Amino acid sequence: MIARKIKREEYSIAEAVGSIAFEFPIEENTLKMSNEERICRQMEHPSSHTDYYTLSRFAAFDDDGTMMGVISTYPYQVRFGGTELGMSGVGFVSTRPEYRRRGVIRECMRVAIQDMKDRGDAFAALYPFSVQFYRKFGYELATQTMEWVIPMSVIPDFPEEGGKFHLYSPGEPVDDFEKVYRDFCGRYDLTVVREKLDFALFQDDPLTSKKYWYLYRDKNGEPKGYLRFFKDTVDGERRMNCSSNFRQVEFAFSDAEGLKALLRFAKSFSSDYDCLTVALSPDFPLEFYLGETNPIRRNQHFMGMYRVVDAQKVLGSAVYQGSGSLSIELSDPMAPWNEGVFSVSFENGKAVQVEKTSGGDAQVSMGIREFTRLITGCFEREQIRIMPNVEIREDTPAIDQVFFKKSIWLHDFF
Repeated sequence: MIARKIKREEYSIAEAVGSIAFEFPIEENTLKMSNEERICRQMEHPSSHTDYYTLSRFAAFDDDGTMMGVISTYPYQVRFGGTELGMSGVGFVSTRPEYRRRGVIRECMRVAIQDMKDRGDAFAALYPFSVQFYRKFGYELATQTMEWVIPMSVIPDFPEEGGKFHLYSPGEPVDDFEKVYRDFCGRYDLTVVREKLDFALFQDDPLTSKKYWYLYRDKNGEPKGYLRFFKDTVDGERRMNCSSNFRQVEFAFSDAEGLKALLRFAKSFSSDYDCLTVALSPDFPLEFYLGETNPIRRNQHFMGMYRVVDAQKVLGSAVYQGSGSLSIELSDPMAPWNEGVFSVSFENGKAVQVEKTSGGDAQVSMGIREFTRLITGCFEREQIRIMPNVEIREDTPAIDQVFFKKSIWLHDFF
C-alpha cells in the first residue's frame, strides 16, 4: 500500500471514491466534464472554502495502483493563546467498500498529518462518524456547544435603542457581518479566523434558499449582531433555527446591546414561529437575558474531535499562569515528532523556552489525546488528577499553571 497526496489528474478518481463510499450521486453534467474542467469549476469559481482547497487530498493505493481511499484537508487559521495558528479541517474521509478494514484511512491520515506538520499547522479537527475510530489516530473529543430552544413567550420585551435591521441580498458587501463575527468569536480559542470565502455559503438568495440573514446596526451605524435562520418544524413546533451551523445558519453578537436586539427581533416573528433556537458556547449565560426559564430546553453536545499536530509549537504559543517550568512526556504513534519529553519554561504567562529531549525525567506523562484537551483548556485543574492515561510523577504546582480551564469553542464545520 502506498499513501500520498493525489495528483491533479487523479481528482475525478478521488471524487468517484467518495461517491461510492457515501452513496451520493454525481450529476450527469459533471460526469461529462473533463477532469480539468471539474477542477477549474471548483477552484476558479469556489462557492466555499472547501471548494478552493479541493486538491488538498491524500489517498492510499493498492499495489496495482487502484485508489482505495481518500481524505481531504482544508487549511484554516484559528485563535490560540492570543495569536493565530494553522489548523487543518479534515473531511471527505472515504474508503471503497471492498477495501475497508485494511488500514487505508490510517495510511491516508499518517501522510496527511505529516503534510500538516510540514506546512506549519498546529492542530487538526474533524467531525466523526465514530469517536472510537478517530481516537486511533490521536483525535479526541473537542469542546461542547449548547443549543438553546427558547419559546418566544419567554423573551423579554427589550426596549428599542434606535438601531435598525437589514436583510442581506446577494452581491452586497459582508464586511459588517465579518466584524460582528470577529467580535463574537474573538473571545474563544480554536474559533476559525474566517476569510471572505468562509462566508460564501451564507450569501445565497433568501428568495430561493428560504434562509434569512439579518444584520443589526446600532443608532450610530455600528454593526452589533446578526442572525441567519430558516424555518424548521419539529414535532409540530415552528422553530426559527439559528443553531445549525452545518446548514449555514448562525446567531452572533458583539455586545449586550446586539444580543438584546437580536432577541427582540426574533420575538417580533412570534406569529409565525413558536421558538428560537441558537447555538452558543456552554459558558455563555444566556439565561441572564431571558424571562421564565422553565419552558426553555437546552441540549449540550460535543462539536467534533481535534488533535495537536505540533506539540512544540502549541506549547510555545499557549497561555500559562504566572512563571515556572514543567516537563511533559508525550506519546503519539501517528506523529513521531511529538514523541518524547518536552520541557517548557514560562514567565508572566508566556513561554520563554520549549525544548524536546528523547528521554529524561518528566513530571507528568500522557498521550497526545489527553495533551490536546489539557493544553487547550477543556478541564478545570483538579480534573487532570482523575483522567485516565495521565500519570503524574511529581505533583508540582506547575501542572496547574500549565493545564487549566480556558475559553475555547470549536464552532466551524468543514
